[in-house]
Amino acid sequence: MIDIFCFIVAFLSGWFTIQYLGIGFSYLSAVLLALVILACIKFNRKRQIQQKYLQCVIGIFSFGLSVVIVLGRHIHVEDIYSGTITDNYILSFGVMDVVAVLAITYGIYEIVKRLYSVCLQYAGRLSLQYNQDGKISFKFLLVIALILFVLWLPYLYVYYPGFIFSDTMSSIQQAVGIAGWNNHHPVMYTMFIKVCLKVGSFLGGDNTIGCVIYCISQMLYMSICLSYLLCWLYKRMNIPRVLLGVMIVFYGVTPYFAQMSIAMWKDPVFSVTLVAMTVLLTDVILSRGTVLLKNPFLWGIYIFLALVTIFVRNNGIYITLFVGFVLLIVYCLKRKEDIGKSLRKLVLCTIVVLVFSQLITGPLYNQLGIQKETVESYGIFLNQMARVAAYQGNMSDEDKEYMDQLLPIELYESTYRPCCVDMLKWDANFNPSVLENGFFERYFSMLLKNPKLFFEGWELQTYGFWTVNCEEINYYSGNIMGGVPRNYYPDYYKSELDTYGIQVGKYVNDPILTKIFPIEDPAIPIGIINWFVIILIILAIIVRQEVLLVALAPTAGLMITLIVASPISYWPRYAAAEQYLVPFYLVLFCYVFKQKIMEKGEK
Repeated sequence: MIDIFCFIVAFLSGWFTIQYLGIGFSYLSAVLLALVILACIKFNRKRQIQQKYLQCVIGIFSFGLSVVIVLGRHIHVEDIYSGTITDNYILSFGVMDVVAVLAITYGIYEIVKRLYSVCLQYAGRLSLQYNQDGKISFKFLLVIALILFVLWLPYLYVYYPGFIFSDTMSSIQQAVGIAGWNNHHPVMYTMFIKVCLKVGSFLGGDNTIGCVIYCISQMLYMSICLSYLLCWLYKRMNIPRVLLGVMIVFYGVTPYFAQMSIAMWKDPVFSVTLVAMTVLLTDVILSRGTVLLKNPFLWGIYIFLALVTIFVRNNGIYITLFVGFVLLIVYCLKRKEDIGKSLRKLVLCTIVVLVFSQLITGPLYNQLGIQKETVESYGIFLNQMARVAAYQGNMSDEDKEYMDQLLPIELYESTYRPCCVDMLKWDANFNPSVLENGFFERYFSMLLKNPKLFFEGWELQTYGFWTVNCEEINYYSGNIMGGVPRNYYPDYYKSELDTYGIQVGKYVNDPILTKIFPIEDPAIPIGIINWFVIILIILAIIVRQEVLLVALAPTAGLMITLIVASPISYWPRYAAAEQYLVPFYLVLFCYVFKQKIMEKGEK
């Protein structure tokens, strides 16, 4: 009877999983997946995981992922940016969805248990091992950085002088003095653009040369940060030389990364800065603080990276704050160990950076008359409230009056965009000053009355960062085109480009070169990466390598900011740091299992 029950449940799990993931050849795929689940069940019976807490953790993870798969299947989106409530909505749920959650949970649970056993079985064969004496020479770092830089150069040649977006134009307007300074796009980022334009002018060129200087500077910085990651993996983690070569090709030849290197957004610099910070923190943790004692210069690098993170993108302050919080917790747990002293200093450095940055963006910006746009940070919260008004949800008289002050109440149905807050906050009738007066009081008032609408509003505003089965996300290739690069449409934006003295290269629409070096290219979906990171976090806790949570703190901080305050449901550039860190996550995954094997051997 048990065998029959397992057989039935395995096939139900296979069927529901394939259907909800939307995988083609559904009948064949469902049968194959069911056979895999049955094989996992058979193996798991022979080699039961003895630890009850581990079984519980795997069960919770399986249930969570199952719920996400079912939720993702019910999200209907036709147009992420401008789709209204008739285009983007949540499909209704039924009893079969409950059955699907249970069936899918069962399949994931059995597969994950089997994978855990396989990883434990083969991890011991890996040569992977942390070596704090592995020297990262400056010459070696520069060689790899130069290779990456050269591999990206054709993109600058074809899409000369680099991808220029509406965000770029906003900063250029401030840099040349046409618009007042505004921290919507961080002032430090805009000031760097201003410096590049000034250098271009000093060299006898126009703003075109300034844009080229910006792109070259960005390419150099990005190549050095990524080279640091690759050198660290090779010298400190002992990855094979062949794998190092594969990773160089991965970063240098993949169109997605080459496109980002010449994109005049704040995101490329921000992303690779998080990469470098992640590597540095991991080095500190694995060496138990020894690297900081051997090379005091690393303290300065950490402070520099934290400052860049904060001043280049507005959510950087929250990510740095989260990193400091994790460092503080780990310090409290390890204060009596050798690493305690280094952790304490890192916490103090983080506090100093946070206080200094707030003095700059607070009193100093106020003194200089720099405007600070707050509506961006209200993104998801604002859209949740707008959803209630658009669907005529339950509101008190005070709620209605407040929403009417923000935007005439009758306009929400046509103005509210479920997957993006831009159209709402940019509407001519929207009054952002109202946000400063009792916003969260009204927010929680409406939340308590409309929990379902609020949850749906959050779903549609963030689903791209946590779903694993939305086809338009998994094959999304509009990272660059989503920003509408002005130089890719030189005829349409000619007057705007001419106003600022920006000339477009002659190959930007070349039919051959743009096929060899495409402007559109899919990348690893952020949602899938985030779930892998969650697995990493769980593993680090299970195998009692909690200190590795420090290594994952920048990623976790980035994840949290996106699911709390993303302005749009999906744009890879917001979480590009995670895509750059994919090789790091894979190596760390193997390292965790290697440590578990070594721990067993010692016992």
